[in-house]
Amino acid sequence: MKIPPFAALAIAVGAFGSVPVFVRYFAWHLDVWTVNGVRYGLVAVAAAIYIAVEHRRRGVAPALWRCALVPAAVNVCGQILWGLSPYFNTAPVNAFAVRSAFLFTVAWSVLLLPDERPIVRRPLFWLATLVTIVGMWLLFHHTALEPGSMTARGAVVILSCAVFFGGYGVVVRHYMPQFPVLLSFAVVCVYTAAVLLVLMLCCGDFRVLGGFDGGMWGLIAASSLLGIAIAHLALYRALHALGNVPCAGALNFSPVISYVLAWIFLDETFTAMQWLGGLCLLAAAMVILHVRTVIVAGK
Repeated sequence: MKIPPFAALAIAVGAFGSVPVFVRYFAWHLDVWTVNGVRYGLVAVAAAIYIAVEHRRRGVAPALWRCALVPAAVNVCGQILWGLSPYFNTAPVNAFAVRSAFLFTVAWSVLLLPDERPIVRRPLFWLATLVTIVGMWLLFHHTALEPGSMTARGAVVILSCAVFFGGYGVVVRHYMPQFPVLLSFAVVCVYTAAVLLVLMLCCGDFRVLGGFDGGMWGLIAASSLLGIAIAHLALYRALHALGNVPCAGALNFSPVISYVLAWIFLDETFTAMQWLGGLCLLAAAMVILHVRTVIVAGK
């Protein structure tokens, strides 16, 4: 039984909301290469087992492995940049800033998906775009755009990450619409994990993992399950049913979850100006979803 699309989207929003807090906490204990490698590596084990079972039961089309190459490459770039971001920015800043990915989702969609193009002809869409830009400026104003500061580099990292995160859902829908959601995720996950594990072995200080207790390993496993497996599977389901732009818009709500979790567990908060910027992003998400609903209703 398939999860209803809007339920899948809600699950994805909640799961993605937990990720900035997890990776920010791990940044205090591990380097970026080890964090990426071990989190994706854990999920890739389960993904590889699933692929093997499916191959034995009904076979896995060779075309799936070819079609997954571009989504996996985009995902690898996004994951590397996402892994770097908590070493420069707080969890709430990353959570809100990465939601600017919806602007890049639109750009990728216009290029690759003709059925997404009508949304950019709506004035409300461009209003939402303007509100998003204002929100991003408020979010980083006086905090992340100071020349030469660590947070200035963090702004570049998180916005570059948004480019790839914005394109990820688009290339999944463009290259892999004909394949089962779970199998598609598993193949992309294995490709991504292979690259991240090589980077961990070459660049990371992975030996520190041997000194972690059960509690830390539990957090790593939880972050992998929520932030990679559940989040991406739910997002795949929503993407195929609802489209890329509305999904990217709805994901703008996940920073609220991130903020609450970061406030409780990391003692990281916002200034009043940053809150105003964050609320602008949430307002833009609501407008995008409204525009998409109007377009679908008119077809």
